[in-house]
Amino acid sequence: MASKLKKTLILFIILQPFLDIFWLYQPPISDFLGMSPATIVRIIFVGVIGVMFLMADSSKKINIFFGAYVALLLVYFVLHQWNAGQFHSLMPGNFGYSTFGELFYVVRMVMPLFLLVVVYRTEFNNRTLEYVVSWLSGLTAGSIVLSNLLKIGLGSYIHQWGKGGIIKQYGRQRITGTIFAWFNDSRHGDFYGFATKGFFNHANTVSAMLLLLTPLVLFFLIKHFNWKNIVLASLQMLAGLELGTKAAAYGTIFLFGLFFL
Repeated sequence: MASKLKKTLILFIILQPFLDIFWLYQPPISDFLGMSPATIVRIIFVGVIGVMFLMADSSKKINIFFGAYVALLLVYFVLHQWNAGQFHSLMPGNFGYSTFGELFYVVRMVMPLFLLVVVYRTEFNNRTLEYVVSWLSGLTAGSIVLSNLLKIGLGSYIHQWGKGGIIKQYGRQRITGTIFAWFNDSRHGDFYGFATKGFFNHANTVSAMLLLLTPLVLFFLIKHFNWKNIVLASLQMLAGLELGTKAAAYGTIFLFGLFFL
């Protein structure tokens, strides 16, 4: 069971870039089930991983920890629900509050903490870690760089103009120039049309993912200085710059500078 748990966990981690694709969070796909199918896939995976983890790890301390945490959550939810039930807004629909929506929110907030415990209790050797990091880096950074070169990536900051002014639909348009257009004068475009997040939903989310992966990519580059890790490190650098967010651009430059020092 421990081996199956590890394989399922690795598959779930590698699937993350695919679950952050922009169109999975937009109508009509998101309207069909009332939520993004990516969220449903994540919940199913975490549920399966949870059952497998409890079957593989019989530690009483872990069971007590989860039992106490779930009990605290239930107490919080009951008190929160009672408090929210006493509130009545003058706005129609009471701000769209629903018991199911709040319960669903609590479940989504618990998932990352639960996965941290599972990963901590699951043993991974360096070879497996490098395998997972390589796939995540290749899929995330590689897709951003490739979509930029082909000029098919979605813009990190692009907005649309309507009759009444700006329609805030960030990321719905594709970029207007590749990284090579950065060296032209401003008449050929600006950072709204050049910064790209690939095919992902939020530029800031991808920035965080890239920044978390970069030290790991550099670590494995030091341990195994080969062409694969050189390519991955180069893709990390390019993707961080092409995203155009302060976190990704400045963070990537800082991490690589620290790495060379």
